Amino acid sequence: MASFLVFLLLAATAVADVCPGSKLKPEDRDLLLNFHNEFRSKVALGKHTGGGVPVAAAADMMKMEWDCELEKSAQEWTESLDQCQSKHSRAGHTTQMAWGSSYRLGCGITVCEKPEDFWAFPKILVCRYADQGNIVGQPIYTDGPAASKCPEGWQLFMASSLVFLLLLAAGAASAADWCPEGTSKFSQADREFILNAHNSLRSRIALGRMTANGKSVPQAANMEKMVEWDCDLEQESQKWSESTGCAMTHSPTSASYGENIYRNSADKPTKYTTSVGAEDAITRWENEYNTCEFTSNVFLSIAEHPSSNKLGCGVMTGVECGKDQFGRYPTFIVCRYSPRGNWKHSEIYKAGSACSQCPEETNCESETGLCVKEGAAPLITTTTVVHSETTTAKASAGENTTEDPELGHNICPEI
Repeated sequence: MASFLVFLLLAATAVADVCPGSKLKPEDRDLLLNFHNEFRSKVALGKHTGGGVPVAAAADMMKMEWDCELEKSAQEWTESLDQCQSKHSRAGHTTQMAWGSSYRLGCGITVCEKPEDFWAFPKILVCRYADQGNIVGQPIYTDGPAASKCPEGWQLFMASSLVFLLLLAAGAASAADWCPEGTSKFSQADREFILNAHNSLRSRIALGRMTANGKSVPQAANMEKMVEWDCDLEQESQKWSESTGCAMTHSPTSASYGENIYRNSADKPTKYTTSVGAEDAITRWENEYNTCEFTSNVFLSIAEHPSSNKLGCGVMTGVECGKDQFGRYPTFIVCRYSPRGNWKHSEIYKAGSACSQCPEETNCESETGLCVKEGAAPLITTTTVVHSETTTAKASAGENTTEDPELGHNICPEI
């Protein structure tokens, strides 16, 4: 392994001398390139885990090299960001790092010595990749023994075959904006993160990789994939979030949609951006499963309603909410789901092998274990749910509520 690392260092250093106008030191490039390739090697050899579950080995993972043109474009982008405020969410970072056919890398960095906003990043590091990954409907890499399916003209390197994006992934979101401007305050990257996170959880349940209270959650035989971000649901969610005065309040129960709500507060109005709030909300909702009981019949215990395949969310950040009675700045998020789930005393999903009881007019997506409606065009990278790392759940804030005895909002989180 030592010779492998020495070779990488020499290769990276050789590139470092031929990138004019760079703000990265040679040792910075070495570190970034080595880190990416070591991580890709772990994935290729089947030594990487996601959510405590081993990730499939990669048959076609390519070793990365440094690219001066990518570095130049990444540097130009970092310098264009206003006061080092990142406009990009964390969605898609790991998958871009693990994209098998991405073999060129270039990064740029900007240091903000005195950012006007305390919560702005003091440094922004952008890494760009070619060939581009995170392409809708394509696998991240080919499963199989390491280097068993190397592309033509490539060969196994040192018996250690060759996933990481640092802050921003250029081109990570390949879909156009889904909803008209002004529908909600979530960015396109936020929407993609939320939808991806929901499908990640649904996939882990379908494949039998979900645990709660130390026990395995039954597999789902008929779990559908959420393939549509619904602009009407987003608009209505946004209206409700604005109407409550940022209070932790559910809307009146409805037979047409399900609902999850989230609220957190901070001492600074800009601490919880829409991206940070979305990530924290998903983490807390997922963590609430530890308060649910699971049975082999899968009755009202986990709100993974199999037919819920549309989602839309709205948000109010601390900037819009202002100070609450405790002198803090709340962030309030509302997500709505259709068709609705959380019907009390109703079966949440059918227990059984993934995709073994997919509804009519759906097909099995074997990589995720989810049932996908025929003709549905996924709006985001579909295989993220299999090969990406999952966020470690934080302690729940106890903000779950039950309101109606038959239409129970959040008896367990809707997700």
